[in-house]
Amino acid sequence: MPGIKCISAPMDAVFTRARPVSFSTYAGTLSTHFGWQQSGKMGAMTIRIFLLMVGLAFTVKGLALAPCPEGSSHLFDNCAGAHVYANGDTYAGEWKAGKKHGQGIYTWADGERYEGEWDGGTKSGTGAYFWNNGDRYEGQFVDGIYHGEGTFTYASGRSITGDWDAGKPWNAVARDPSGEVTHGFTEGVPQCRKTDG
Repeated sequence: MPGIKCISAPMDAVFTRARPVSFSTYAGTLSTHFGWQQSGKMGAMTIRIFLLMVGLAFTVKGLALAPCPEGSSHLFDNCAGAHVYANGDTYAGEWKAGKKHGQGIYTWADGERYEGEWDGGTKSGTGAYFWNNGDRYEGQFVDGIYHGEGTFTYASGRSITGDWDAGKPWNAVARDPSGEVTHGFTEGVPQCRKTDG
């Protein structure tokens, strides 16, 4: 007799936001635009590799930045350098107009860190955030929060992968440490998974 298996969702809020554009939607647009004929996972992989190569091209440009001058970080402009803040936080990476901009690593005094892209002093683009307890998020950030495609992995091994909206799973799948699907999220609403037995 089929049953319903629910494991409580780590994030139980219900959202009424517009659905964000997923990578697969974006990938389909690129495929159509460039005339790529591959489909499914192989087509998405080709597009991911293409986007990675484009990203690497921009990163190489960043490697050519001059070192930042010594002194206050508000003087750093179009340069690469490090700064230690009065509270013990550190940032090493690219700067523009006195703000973190481009690739960089910010480490909080307590040991938590963000590695990835910055825009005008804010985590935006592709990056990874690591908590002291072993949790981590890897994926897209917008205005400092996870938004877009990404994976949140708990120290226990549980994970949530898919589209995120304003820091919450939007259209995503949750898995236990063995990789078995436990539940999902559809438009931000936790969904139970049907099981046999």
